[in-house]
Amino acid sequence: MGRLRIWSRLRHIRISEKRDEDEDATEQESETEAEEDPVAARLNHTDPTAGDQTRQGCAEGNEATRKRQARLNPPPAPIRLTPLVACDPETSEEILWHIARYAPTLRKWVVANTAASPLLLEYISQQGGPGVKEALQMLLDVLEEPRHSERKAR
Repeated sequence: MGRLRIWSRLRHIRISEKRDEDEDATEQESETEAEEDPVAARLNHTDPTAGDQTRQGCAEGNEATRKRQARLNPPPAPIRLTPLVACDPETSEEILWHIARYAPTLRKWVVANTAASPLLLEYISQQGGPGVKEALQMLLDVLEEPRHSERKAR
């Protein structure tokens, strides 16, 4: 009877350790993803510091503490990628690059953004996408108009 209890207890401990390892691995993966692409973390409602707060609350074992922390530190609001965001000059360079990489249907709107850098426009022209060629052609036509006007005046 004593051996059965010991074996049962050891099995329980091994299962608990395995769960802890799996949870730690999952937390490390999510932290790594958030560190690699902070824009994606914001778009996916993940907060790189949220893991520390959650671990601290779990260590204390106090449900009320975790709820209070969640109310005091809500996740950042998600950014919904729309044509308005893509062509708004106030949109950060990070968001514009994220759109260029992961939202091909919005690339033509980034071309219309006056804050888009030449490097970003070059990237978009190489990647292509729906309407990108036409948007770039319009941009180049607008940039060429003053030169044509000057030549006609001479």
